[in-house]
Amino acid sequence: AGKSPKTLSVVSIGKKEGKTTISINLALVCCQSGEKVLLIDGNLRNPAGLKSFNVTKNVGLSSYLQGHAELEEIIQPLREKLDIIIGGQIITSPLRLLESMRMQNLIERMKEVYDMIIIDTPAIDVGNDAISLSCYCENVLFVIASGESLGQRIKRTMELFQRFKIRILGVILNKV
Repeated sequence: AGKSPKTLSVVSIGKKEGKTTISINLALVCCQSGEKVLLIDGNLRNPAGLKSFNVTKNVGLSSYLQGHAELEEIIQPLREKLDIIIGGQIITSPLRLLESMRMQNLIERMKEVYDMIIIDTPAIDVGNDAISLSCYCENVLFVIASGESLGQRIKRTMELFQRFKIRILGVILNKV
């Protein structure tokens, strides 16, 4: 059997296809199986997904990428073996920050600490944020909501993954 990926992004074409729910559930399953997991809300345009957890700090990834917070300040323990980084404050044009050396350093440093890093990305329809975040990851889980993603859009997204050499671990057909 092959080794599990250390970094994984969860991507969908549109909003509300179930990326965040799948990211959370995957993180929970991994930590329950004994892996130390970091779950990152990579949606800086609408960083509400992981705030549903009882987090104590409002500082998140956006603050770190802008240099307003240190890495240790944005990591929040959720339960044993599961930490999260919330998106933080809304940024309307986050692509430059997501493609920064600071983001790359965050991922590299966290690989030394965690067995699994899961990035919950914004929808591909929103912009190139999901593609940029996926370039940091070994694999992508592609979430498709049944009846919501049209074949042509799925094909274009798959071509986009190929163009950027993003490896697709699997496709989850959601809302069936």
